[in-house]
Amino acid sequence: MHEDRGCCFREISLDGNYSSDKDDLLNDFYIPILQKTIEYKRIAGFFSSKSLAIAAKGIKGLLENNGQMELIAGAILTKEDVEAINEGILNPLEVIERSGIKDFDNIEDIIISNHVKALGWLIAKDRLKIKIAIVYDKNNRPMDAEKVEQSAIFHQKVGIMKDKNGDMISFSGSINETAKAWTQNFEEFKVFKGWIETDKERFQSDVDKFEKFWNNQAQGLKVYNIPEAVNQKLIRYAPANFDDIDFTWPLRDKTRKPKVQEIIDIDSNEIAGLDYNFKPALFEDLKKLRWYQKEAIDAWIANNYNGILEMATGSGKTFVGIMSSYCLFREKKNLCVVILVPSKQLVTQWGQEIQKYTDNVILISSSTNVKRVKNSLDDFTFLFNNYQCNHFFIVSTIQSYIKKVHPIIQKINEKNILLIADEAHWLGASETMNSFQKTHFVHTLGLTATPIRYCDDIGTQFLYDFLGKSIYTFSIKQAQQEGFLCKYRYNILFVDLNPNEIQEYIRLSRAIAINYQKDEEKTTLLLNKRAKLIKDANAKYSALEELVKNLKSELKFGLIYTDEDQIQIVQNILKRHDIMVGIFLGKTPDEERKQLITKLQSGTIDAIIAIKCLNEGVDIPPLRLGIFLSSSKNSREFIQRRGRLLRTYHGKGIVNIYDLVVAPDIRNIPFNENERRIHDKILRKELDRVREFNEAALNSYENENIILQRLDILIHGESNDS
Repeated sequence: MHEDRGCCFREISLDGNYSSDKDDLLNDFYIPILQKTIEYKRIAGFFSSKSLAIAAKGIKGLLENNGQMELIAGAILTKEDVEAINEGILNPLEVIERSGIKDFDNIEDIIISNHVKALGWLIAKDRLKIKIAIVYDKNNRPMDAEKVEQSAIFHQKVGIMKDKNGDMISFSGSINETAKAWTQNFEEFKVFKGWIETDKERFQSDVDKFEKFWNNQAQGLKVYNIPEAVNQKLIRYAPANFDDIDFTWPLRDKTRKPKVQEIIDIDSNEIAGLDYNFKPALFEDLKKLRWYQKEAIDAWIANNYNGILEMATGSGKTFVGIMSSYCLFREKKNLCVVILVPSKQLVTQWGQEIQKYTDNVILISSSTNVKRVKNSLDDFTFLFNNYQCNHFFIVSTIQSYIKKVHPIIQKINEKNILLIADEAHWLGASETMNSFQKTHFVHTLGLTATPIRYCDDIGTQFLYDFLGKSIYTFSIKQAQQEGFLCKYRYNILFVDLNPNEIQEYIRLSRAIAINYQKDEEKTTLLLNKRAKLIKDANAKYSALEELVKNLKSELKFGLIYTDEDQIQIVQNILKRHDIMVGIFLGKTPDEERKQLITKLQSGTIDAIIAIKCLNEGVDIPPLRLGIFLSSSKNSREFIQRRGRLLRTYHGKGIVNIYDLVVAPDIRNIPFNENERRIHDKILRKELDRVREFNEAALNSYENENIILQRLDILIHGESNDS
């Protein structure tokens, strides 16, 4: 029926890992492997048309081989579904049937539809079996999708393939199925060959995980055969003929010419005839835009010069901001660019970059002379409004803009103003947000690693309302794959509380449970007290002492993140081991900061102890080792802290991050049901940072079991080897 393509995996040159950043996953992995596959077992994400389409990627070869497939996915339960099951109104299969049919009735994406058709065809030929898993908590109650996502049970996707010779491979890793556009999902996985001795243990681990799920033997999981009504729904999707299925999968079109590329080509070829009053360096540097920077700018242009770019630290957000403003200038021919930043250091950095391309720039911060600023703004505004100056830039701290800039630029036509918010999440702070509530900008650009504000839905929504939706993402993994950020190993050091601390922890946890969702102010006070107890855990310092003792010679170019009230203890520990350190505080003067960085680069000091002041706006590229003694649960803060360490530098290599995580062992704590429920909820959030740090680490696979085992001890009070 089809041409012979060989029959065994050993004919294929397989890499140990694949990533959608650097690899053509469809043509490099899925298609060649599935062309030689006769059995395919797959743990997908949640049971949805989108997840099924992703699981069916490259599946044409399996169909042509008369292959068999087993697929297991997690049920998507809403909170209302869970209540209905608990109250006996619906049974689990009825909920699965209802949500599955509703989802398949509303498929709009043609690519998803075609791949679901392929699975329907397999079911019709009795070559695909699907099972649905519902996750249950320790009280045997089903968990809704949000809680399942937090539990990490379906965090890793697993696939197992077998060829005609009986050789088998497995792959396991992450697929981000929550991307704004599902065709842009980031996918990364490791591949293990069952016939290679060094791969056997990990290969078998993947096999055991699948079989445990499939055979309904995994703790906290109940597995059901797919309801017959959903099965029949999928069969009805199947075409009568195999050849009628379109297996096309969307790829990034590398041949499409970006809009920004048209500008580059025009301005490169006709530079002699253009007079925009920019320096020649601008037109030369336009050509240096990287592919993802062009994609980001194109997405912004396509969104009518509005929106937020989520770009990893080190990916060139400042450069993208400047070049984006030039693209809008080319459209408008007259443009005032207002750049808002959270700190004086960032005002200076932006100013230095902009001055490479134009002298029409005003820098404003708390230390700027008020009268001089007003005169400069008045002068540029007058010239701009009278067409004697076609562009100028204002770089200002947020607070200085509110006090000094806003009243003056109101004299400029709003259609000729671009607002760029660097570290855009700062605009969502309540005091700042209130100042901008009645302000409108026609053109906006938000730059941030993440726009999500920690525990602040109102501030986050304001960012989207004020700056526009998030339109492009370039993740830390993508930056690593492109070589713009260093790769890193993530070393998790779990730390327990001593007997006295555990008693205080129990007392505070019980008080939190009593007041949770009843007295917000008191709950916040108690949570802060418990956080301080964890932050000051005595075992942290002994763990740090042991770590420094073992690392000693490796602590060159080190960064230790801590809190201000821990600095003296940490400094004493380092001194005992002859580690020379500098201290970087928020109040440290700019000149002294520069001297500390110079001393670190020259080797005069070995490491820097820092607090929040290194979260944003300070770059020390030589750093190659980090110790997180005080770790923020705020995702933005820890993303920034990690970013400080991952800047590339000549000869830097792999960065090592050591994270001291206090996660109390509660196996012997007699919590009642409500106390344990509140405790579990809070602890899950506290471990989110650990899991997010781990996702982009070189040793993420090894860490996954460590994290899950610790999570199981914390939540269930017992070790689970599954």
